[in-house]
Amino acid sequence: GSNDGDLAAHDLAELLDLIRTARDASLTVVCFRNAAFHPKTVHLARADGSTAAVVGSANMTARGLGTNVEAAVILDSVLGDDDTVIRSVAQAIDGWAECDDAGVFQITSTGDVRRLARWGLIDVPAPRQLGGRGAGATQPSPTLHAGTRPALWRGRVAPTQVEGEAQAGAREVGAGRVTVVQRWCKHLRMSDAQQVRAGTSPTGKLRLTQSEHDINHRTYFRHEFFGQEIWETEVRRDGNTYEVAHIEFRVSVRGRSLGTQVLVVDHAMHREAGQGNVVTVLAWGGELGRMLRRRSHVGQWVVLERTDGGQFLLTIQGERPDWAP
Repeated sequence: GSNDGDLAAHDLAELLDLIRTARDASLTVVCFRNAAFHPKTVHLARADGSTAAVVGSANMTARGLGTNVEAAVILDSVLGDDDTVIRSVAQAIDGWAECDDAGVFQITSTGDVRRLARWGLIDVPAPRQLGGRGAGATQPSPTLHAGTRPALWRGRVAPTQVEGEAQAGAREVGAGRVTVVQRWCKHLRMSDAQQVRAGTSPTGKLRLTQSEHDINHRTYFRHEFFGQEIWETEVRRDGNTYEVAHIEFRVSVRGRSLGTQVLVVDHAMHREAGQGNVVTVLAWGGELGRMLRRRSHVGQWVVLERTDGGQFLLTIQGERPDWAP
């Protein structure tokens, strides 16, 4: 259950990793707009054919299993309990794995986890207390759209405006129409376009700079533009710590669609070194990197956009965007 979006994305991703190698395992997230999904239900089938079930209030925590006062019904066919009732518990659990109702999401990949986070169905910060300690008032959580299933698989977040950005509005992408809510662009220089002098190796990276936009580029890409993605911490051979996100982009180069590609964005504050250097970079990846090295795109424009459905677009185009600063 993700009641009010309180399920943490990293917890869900870790749980997915735990069950990946398990046979017949499934993972489902339920997030209803008008109800709390908070069951603690277990069904066991033993090798000797006997069955047992537990339906209760206890979380699988030290408090739930050790110190709290909890309530539960425990059924066991070995003790003479009705196996029909026990089987009904199993059916109630298994039914979620097949359910396609609004607000019910089958999780099969980290991409599914990222999408739920983008759409505000998980990983929503807890409401802040207003008026000081003990005031009792809270700041409302972001609006959830649980219980709806628009076009892009199970939900959308409402468009938001970030200070210093132009609102992009609707535009055509492929055969569909999307609403862009955040965007950034950059004029490609030689290093970003992977065109370097003889004897120099290309970096394979796009430096995510301020580029005259009204943003703080040290924090903007990590905490705003890509803020709802799943970020993992890595300590690399240089001993420095990096935050890394694998992000799906719909890619287009000079009007040619390259489909969906997963590109890596990483963020590391040590790059700044007190000199205002760029701290966040995007790796072009294999296909895009080869294309940029084979044919010069120096002087063209790269555009990054986020839609209201949490989708990311990467476009390389010859003309300067009319909204560019």
